[in-house]
Amino acid sequence: MRKATIATTVITAILLTFLSACTASTKTSTAPISTMQMIASSAAISTATPINPYSNRSEDELATLIVVIAGRIEDIFESTILAMRTAITDDGVTDEKSSEMLIALQTIQSEQSNFEQAIQVYYDRFKALSPETSSLLIELKDRFETMSMMVDDLISDIDSDSEITMDTIDNLDEIWTEMDLASSIRTWQEQVLTQIDLRETFYMNVQPQSGQVAYNRVEAFIQAHDYVQAFQNAFDDGIFTPEELSKISQIAANAEASLFNTGDPQLFGYARAIDRLTRIIVRGDWAYAGNEIELLRLSLPARPQP
Repeated sequence: MRKATIATTVITAILLTFLSACTASTKTSTAPISTMQMIASSAAISTATPINPYSNRSEDELATLIVVIAGRIEDIFESTILAMRTAITDDGVTDEKSSEMLIALQTIQSEQSNFEQAIQVYYDRFKALSPETSSLLIELKDRFETMSMMVDDLISDIDSDSEITMDTIDNLDEIWTEMDLASSIRTWQEQVLTQIDLRETFYMNVQPQSGQVAYNRVEAFIQAHDYVQAFQNAFDDGIFTPEELSKISQIAANAEASLFNTGDPQLFGYARAIDRLTRIIVRGDWAYAGNEIELLRLSLPARPQP
């Protein structure tokens, strides 16, 4: 009786933790930058605060972050182009305006680095599970590199006091317009979210295998331990492949059915914990998966001997 009470308490804690992990999201907002002066005054703050490690993001959170970074680049870039045009057509590029433009372009460089790092993390983590969106993102990154090189050249011109002409600005603006970065990234994000939902529907509707559903506590607990072991084996490299998800989802379906079929309400929590953890990894939220599977393992009674 004491063991059952302890198990129930631990499972309750696990479920609360899973619920928190599934519903947490990163909320990031951006405000458009309207003048070069605003860019210059905020650049020190922008570059002094590093973005949180991308590896701690779920797939949908990482996709959202990539969209946010692309939006920041677009805001700063368009404001910079406008300020350059104004400076050239008014009274020329003064030292003060040149300094402001340099700060803005360096801020774009910093955001470019963030953008490329986030893309690389997404590709490395999800290329096996999401090959189509991963490949599309790399294509967008390659298109972005042309504009990146032009920004680098423009910074070099300003540093060397070379004349910035309207032709240079027009050429840069044309390439930026054709690239349509922010819009392309938002379209990509929609594909990511659709893919995640389709993946969840597929893997979370796997049915228990005939003849693999137990009706007693011993075999049900053995299957729960099989699930934990399969999960840990797949997660050794920090990612999941489609083959691994298929295997885990099938073992999960068998174990959940077996735990429910015991008719013991105290074991239902284990079944629900397995379902929630499977859903988390299917949706690409792997940041806390290692800790959560360890909590489940520790809460289970010792593996019964068959």
